[in-house]
Amino acid sequence: MTATPDPTRRDTELARLAAYLLASSRSLLDDPPDYGPYRLMDAARRTLTLLEADGPANAHYTSVRTRIDDTLRTKTPIDPAALLDTLCLHMAHGLKAANPDNHPTTTPANSTPPSQQPTARTQPSPDNPR
Repeated sequence: MTATPDPTRRDTELARLAAYLLASSRSLLDDPPDYGPYRLMDAARRTLTLLEADGPANAHYTSVRTRIDDTLRTKTPIDPAALLDTLCLHMAHGLKAANPDNHPTTTPANSTPPSQQPTARTQPSPDNPR
């Protein structure tokens, strides 16, 4: 049985998210350019946390939020483009799973959860021009 969401709490959390987005937007004017993707990932993490508070979470969304949590906590260098590509793919899979009638019935080419996807920086090669 799922808990009934508290609309007042949700409204407060959404207002906080909006405030975070606005403050981040302002900060980006003065921050180094590579901060932007991390601020947006944090906003996505906050949004997914709000979705999870409303009841049983979509496994893809939870996996994406967990991967973002891990990424924001770690000091290990990552390839942000590869990570974001993976996160976007898994969000798309989550959206498809949540709304199967709105999407063609194709099997995803890569359904490995983002928590198991590599993020090490890859070097361009003839097979992977990147």
